[in-house]
Amino acid sequence: MSALLLAVLLSLPLQDKPAEAAPPDPERVKEAVAALELAQKSGDPATLLAALEEARDVAAPEVVDGVAKALKHKEREVRLAATEVLRFLQHVDAAEALERHLAREKKALKDDAQFHALLLRALAQHGLERSIEVLSDDVWSATDHRVIRARLLGLANIRSDAALKAVMGLTTQAGKHKVEPYMADVRTSLAVLTGEDHGEVLDAWWKWWNDSGKQSHVAPAVPAKLPREVEMRWRAFWKDKTPGGEAPEEPGGGR
Repeated sequence: MSALLLAVLLSLPLQDKPAEAAPPDPERVKEAVAALELAQKSGDPATLLAALEEARDVAAPEVVDGVAKALKHKEREVRLAATEVLRFLQHVDAAEALERHLAREKKALKDDAQFHALLLRALAQHGLERSIEVLSDDVWSATDHRVIRARLLGLANIRSDAALKAVMGLTTQAGKHKVEPYMADVRTSLAVLTGEDHGEVLDAWWKWWNDSGKQSHVAPAVPAKLPREVEMRWRAFWKDKTPGGEAPEEPGGGR
């Protein structure tokens, strides 16, 4: 990683769930909804992309509905854009729309790991405890590292004791041989949740959990100080355009 990229990543604020948005102006809501409807009818991807961009900060249920329709658009670029809009729309309906799409398209998403990972990250961005069930569902059946990473690091953005229990539960659910290839992400998730660091050794985390971890509590904010490699991976995951680019190369040249 270049010195410039490292400096940029370390200068960015640590990820936390978005603040509640103020209710948007009713006229802006009407304009955004109308633009989305017209763009959908036009069939022009460029027009729809422009309408999605305009809707990015209009946090209203009607706007969320219009954006969510674009998750099934035939053009991949539109689907990805809609995902990012729902990621940052500060409304509970945005999280619900992402949850519905993940549930309905579960089989289809197995063939599109990038889109799957983006949807999971978008959901986790909202930091809602209700999303723990979705993020921790069927984690180890995924065949792509990006999807598993999105689930593990996504859970760490939910500042809840239940999220910590979910991550620890996933490590015991799968066993060491399954978990070891993903220990960089497990370590990052647990360190961000707890402020503790026991490296990439699963036995050390299990010992901590059994000795005192079960009585620990997740702080409302991400720890201000984290191990350098943990902090880099955490920041890069949330800032990278497509989750996966932040991962070190694996044997065979993969990510």
